[in-house]
Amino acid sequence: MQTPDQAEEIARRLDVLVDACRSAGDDVECPSWRRRLIDVASCEMARIRGVTSRGWAPAENPTQTLRASFETWPDQIWQDPHALGWIHEQYAAVARRKSFADHVHREEKHASSTVTTQLYTPRWIADLLAREAMERAGETAQAPITILDPAVGGGQMLLAALDVVAGRQPDASPRELVRPLWGADLDERAVEVARRTLALEIARRIGRRDEEAEAICEEQLVVADALSDALDDRRPWSVVLTNPPYMGWRSMPDELRQFLEPRFRPYHRDLFSAFIARCHELADGAVGILAQQSIWYLRRFEKARRDLLKRGYLSLFVHLGAGAFWNLDGEKASVVAFVQDSREEWDDNLAGETRILDLRDHSKPAEKRRVFRESSAHDETFRTFDITSIEAIPGRPICHDLSPSLRRLFSTLPRLSEVADIPGGQNKTGRNKEYVRRWDDVAPGELRRVDELGGRGRSDGRWVFYSKGGRFAPWWGNWHYVVDWSDSARAFYRDNRTSNLLAEEYWFRQGIVYTDFGGKRFNARWMPPGCLYDMTGPAVFPESSWWPDLTQRQRIGAALAILNSSPARRMLRALNPTLHFQVRDVRALPIPELNCGDAAEVAAEVWKLVDFVRDHHRHIDGDPLCDGSSKEAPPLAELEELETCIDARICAAYQVDRRPIDKASVVEHHGLSRK
Repeated sequence: MQTPDQAEEIARRLDVLVDACRSAGDDVECPSWRRRLIDVASCEMARIRGVTSRGWAPAENPTQTLRASFETWPDQIWQDPHALGWIHEQYAAVARRKSFADHVHREEKHASSTVTTQLYTPRWIADLLAREAMERAGETAQAPITILDPAVGGGQMLLAALDVVAGRQPDASPRELVRPLWGADLDERAVEVARRTLALEIARRIGRRDEEAEAICEEQLVVADALSDALDDRRPWSVVLTNPPYMGWRSMPDELRQFLEPRFRPYHRDLFSAFIARCHELADGAVGILAQQSIWYLRRFEKARRDLLKRGYLSLFVHLGAGAFWNLDGEKASVVAFVQDSREEWDDNLAGETRILDLRDHSKPAEKRRVFRESSAHDETFRTFDITSIEAIPGRPICHDLSPSLRRLFSTLPRLSEVADIPGGQNKTGRNKEYVRRWDDVAPGELRRVDELGGRGRSDGRWVFYSKGGRFAPWWGNWHYVVDWSDSARAFYRDNRTSNLLAEEYWFRQGIVYTDFGGKRFNARWMPPGCLYDMTGPAVFPESSWWPDLTQRQRIGAALAILNSSPARRMLRALNPTLHFQVRDVRALPIPELNCGDAAEVAAEVWKLVDFVRDHHRHIDGDPLCDGSSKEAPPLAELEELETCIDARICAAYQVDRRPIDKASVVEHHGLSRK
């Protein structure tokens, strides 16, 4: 049985082994060395099982360092059925990290979808998907179950399916155990690992190698492009299980784009989404998939999402978020595990209750696994969610964590875009290293003067205070950067292919900015006149038609109260639970109907809070407001109390109970929390 730390232990030991072999003169990057690595590992697993390693002995003698290193590994590693897959993935991780580094730092496209996307599925997730999907698909004597993994990797999903088959047929022969299992992958090395993994698992179960079972695996696990028509002559399968490869549109080689767009539109924007569409083509019973959460939330997948929900009843949705993979974190690894029953189609008028488990609040893989197991033991901890309730939500995201009272607001209230100008175009220098600096790295005389930011510089200064998002800073903060706004710099922003020049009507205009990259903690703050903003710190400008009897300053204050309220944070997170708050989602935010009198009262409290936060910034070294003032800032508890009162008023305006989404409040402000 794999322990929560087994994968990490294998990875650590393999890194040491590779370094030792490299130091001994081995060419560890060449394909023949990799083959010897898998051969020796296969032989070790066979030895532990007491079975022959026939056919797996290395064609070339492994170096003494390689063999000796493996001999130091404890037997419990080789007893794990998944060990070969973990070794395969960890060896590929070096090339994967290099490919991503080249993509991020040199803007190179990924050369291969096999190198960059090999992530072995955590065992408990594979078990969950196999068990749920195979139960949904059912099995009869006339229609025995068949299972396909079209991105088989090291065979994790098929191992999980084998466990289910064996549980249903305890007296089945080795041939009967593997006959339902099929797999395909572009990487011939992965296919070989999957074949050996199944062969070794059969050997573990019966105490010997089985030639007939291995011949079936040889025939049914093939090197093929599952997105092409290579598998069409054998479809459909009862169940398709997979953890598909991930690769976004901008990262793809041109040939892959040209193949995906006509064949898989509207699923073509990512490799994983094309695989999801293909899974439904290949299955006639159920699909079980571990994939990026973005297909269920982002607007660019809205058409795909509408189509996907019509392909089958969504029976299970486990929202894992980031941290499901022990060796990968971040937005690209924010995932969901879901099962759809292809036999039960439903349309927009048919209610469908989905079982939901949300594990996003648990950041570590072992913790997610523990909570899942505890929840499975007490099934009532799974919630049910009516998918048809998303109809009123812009983009139809699976906003399962949004209460019915908040979901109803999208049907009854106006949107922020109706009362505020929220421009889609922001400034982008294209060369931040040249055109963006910290404000205190610029000579005071070169700054453009902003009275609310220390009053340094002159009215026509070259360097302008610049909103670039930044850390959590509600109400006020993150004015650490300036941007070159000289004639030559603006000409570059206008003409350079990777830049963008902010529309002149938004230059130096007072408004609200927020952090684009914010996770679940949306945070908006005042932008004083004389500043600019870029794509990571977008702007909101309340229009004069919103509370027409108020001044612009009052409108900004009341709008800040709404944007930083707990209901707004919950709704914005539900619209898009990725790490970015998209402009289109901010535009879609429902706005409570405050009258001018109530809005003016809320605005007065907000400006008092903003001033309090600014008072604290006067004591923070490196902040533009830091002036050595001896004036004591208000206690943080007083700020928190004031913010709580403001939030309560906005909750009342929304007609919802006050229930903060998290601890995100003024006392969590990154500048104030250090104090």
